[in-house]
Amino acid sequence: MRRVGIACETCRMLWSERKRLAEIAEREAAGDSLWTDMFVLEALTKIADAWAYEEAKEYDGIQEDLRRIFAATLGRVDLETRPEAFRWLTDTDLILNYIEAVWFCLKIKMRPDHDAFEERVNGILNSHRIAFRMVEGRIVPFSSDELHVEVVEPTLRLLMVSQFSEAHAVYLKALKEIAANDAADAITDAGTALQATMKALGLAGHSLGAQITDAKKRDLLAPHDQKLAAGIEKFLDWASADRSETGEAHHSSDAELADAWLMVHVVGALIVRLAGGTARPQPKP
Repeated sequence: MRRVGIACETCRMLWSERKRLAEIAEREAAGDSLWTDMFVLEALTKIADAWAYEEAKEYDGIQEDLRRIFAATLGRVDLETRPEAFRWLTDTDLILNYIEAVWFCLKIKMRPDHDAFEERVNGILNSHRIAFRMVEGRIVPFSSDELHVEVVEPTLRLLMVSQFSEAHAVYLKALKEIAANDAADAITDAGTALQATMKALGLAGHSLGAQITDAKKRDLLAPHDQKLAAGIEKFLDWASADRSETGEAHHSSDAELADAWLMVHVVGALIVRLAGGTARPQPKP
């Protein structure tokens, strides 16, 4: 058995990476859309490392399986099958083919934890804002550009008013948590931003449920809106319970980045609606 080194997902994030992620969040807060379909060398290196780490757990590796897949599906017998060569690829389609092929080869080795590779790849894609996601071994295009422009950016612009300074700081923190691949904390922060917004609007209550009730009394939420708000509250309860059971300190959670994006977008849309201060139409008696 080959020697397996330290899994990078257990390593501390170094200074430059923390700085890079903070800059991403700040640029997005300023209205920049950073999603791209291009792979930078740093992202390729991280994916190659994830591949090498998982492959090292196999006595005979996956190189021969990769050769067969490339020949059978791409008609290519000239492709390198070592992680080191993957780092220097420049064609996006070929890079995505490699990622899917590596996942499949790890799976056919009957590795119960081949999904660890998928999780690591998705974290890398997100942190470098590369607009693809891996779902059950298949690459799918992903872009939050439209939602970012229509929801996140208006929310951040609105919350920059001094009245909402607390909510702005927490909502921005939720985006930073997503950049750092911490879905559970991002969900919690998004909910806190919603509560801070309601507090700034003068809505009474020490809990989200109480604030929602007050918003309904003031016609800021229609009766059917309350179902949406109640759903957000349940979402927060789930994330909080899951995190407490699995251990926040180790960032272990069933919450995924897709869940965090959903929460950030839904909360952002609700914040924009509430902060607009316009009474919602009530059903006719």
